[in-house]
Amino acid sequence: MNRVLRIACVLCLSSVVIADPTQPVASPAPTTAPVAPTPTPKPMFPVEPKAKRAQYAKDVLIDWEAKQVEVAARVAQTDLPIELLMCAEGTKEHESILVTGAQPQKIYEALGLIGATTGSPVSFDPATNKQTAASGSPLSIEVAYDANGQAVRHSAHKWMIDSKTKKPIAPLNWIFCGSRMENGQFAADTDGTIACVVDFSTALIGLAESHTSSDADLWVLANKDRVPAKGTNCTVIIRPATNATTPPVTMTPPSNTVVTSTPPVGKTTEPIDLMLTPEGFFQHGDDILDALSLDGLIKERIKTNPAQKVSLTAMQVEPAGVEKMNLFTRLAGRAIIGSGIKQANLTMKLLDEPEKKKEDTKAPVKENDQPSPSPANASPAPAPTPTPKDLGEIRREAGKKKDGSQSTPSSEATPSPETTPSPAPKNP
Repeated sequence: MNRVLRIACVLCLSSVVIADPTQPVASPAPTTAPVAPTPTPKPMFPVEPKAKRAQYAKDVLIDWEAKQVEVAARVAQTDLPIELLMCAEGTKEHESILVTGAQPQKIYEALGLIGATTGSPVSFDPATNKQTAASGSPLSIEVAYDANGQAVRHSAHKWMIDSKTKKPIAPLNWIFCGSRMENGQFAADTDGTIACVVDFSTALIGLAESHTSSDADLWVLANKDRVPAKGTNCTVIIRPATNATTPPVTMTPPSNTVVTSTPPVGKTTEPIDLMLTPEGFFQHGDDILDALSLDGLIKERIKTNPAQKVSLTAMQVEPAGVEKMNLFTRLAGRAIIGSGIKQANLTMKLLDEPEKKKEDTKAPVKENDQPSPSPANASPAPAPTPTPKDLGEIRREAGKKKDGSQSTPSSEATPSPETTPSPAPKNP
């Protein structure tokens, strides 16, 4: 036994390899597959709020990131002399390439929110026999649509040709005229004059150059080789032009307020207190600012004060317009954030909607409601009154009693112990 143990020890010692201390020791092979490093988790919310697309009104969408307004429209004319690129429904479809269900005033408000500055449509003074050209900040207009599953997008001028030469026309100098108020109404809402290529005194969007609206002298035709078929759904994309040669002109807006294009001077540490008007202008102290002027004021302030605060208050309106005014204020707040104000530094004061809230707190009344079960200690509810006997039966029973005859009362005449008998009817 001892001999066997000695042999085993010799074999074990012979298999031992003494490592050379001058050589590196190899790492043992991994017993499992390598584990990929854990990816850095993405934040649930962006550090700064990002601009988004938002539906502003019927057929009007604002893309805050691209700073553009998108209007849903459809093709109305494809090869006729035209006076408009786009009109409102039920107005000038016979002389417009596109027609939209959007309200012109909503397009006006949306353009103001992304920074476009209103000017004035063309006007004529009969007293001086002088015409004043249209003015306003320059715009870019494109039209997009789907052609057999392929997205197509053109600059608006490519949908038109010269009426005399039948050749393509040069890019157009679109400007934000802003229409005007007429008898208390927004004139473009009445006339449907949204994007015009001839002189209209109610134009929401017009051209910097003058073109007569005389039917005999219309200067452009719809390009039938480029305009899709009638009824084709399109999106009209409108945004401030970045490379336009026409300088922005600030005029009196339809609300007859005075717009200042130069940001007012003030202490940069003071909060900016704003009152938003229903027309889309901002009252700041004694100044009335459009969206473009406010954007300049904010950017100037945050250069020296990154923690600049802004307070935005909705102007009081009639009760019927409170809900729309609150929506308008929220959209204006998003535009202010887009100018560089941190979301935490913006305070919005919306209008109360007391009437709507009071109605919502009332318990709804259901039809065919059954009375709820009475508590155990409550008085028993009166039983329903038995169906009264007819007049003939009452007379017969009265006659029997008068004759002294006894009769067994019917089950109908005997009230149930659980019911309360009704008063006995008088004999006729």
